[in-house]
Amino acid sequence: MTTRTTRVLADGYKFLEGPRWRDGELWMAEIGAGDVVAIKPDGTRRTVISVPGIPSGLRFLPDGTPLVVSVRERRLMRIKGNELEHRQGG
Repeated sequence: MTTRTTRVLADGYKFLEGPRWRDGELWMAEIGAGDVVAIKPDGTRRTVISVPGIPSGLRFLPDGTPLVVSVRERRLMRIKGNELEHRQGG
């Protein structure tokens, strides 16, 4: 039988959602703060970007471009560097 142990990677967040592993970091939407955050296995954390209107689900395009949903704005947005991009209209 395999014995597994757990440890706290990071704490102090209000509400994390949509964890996705990418390039050695665990990316999540921090709904309580309105941010997308990334955490390394050693516990190092960073804010990737702030998202107006409550960030939610995260995904990555095949080329690695991150996507995030803004709940209140009802938009799917692309994260490009330090900016959020979205298309106007339907």
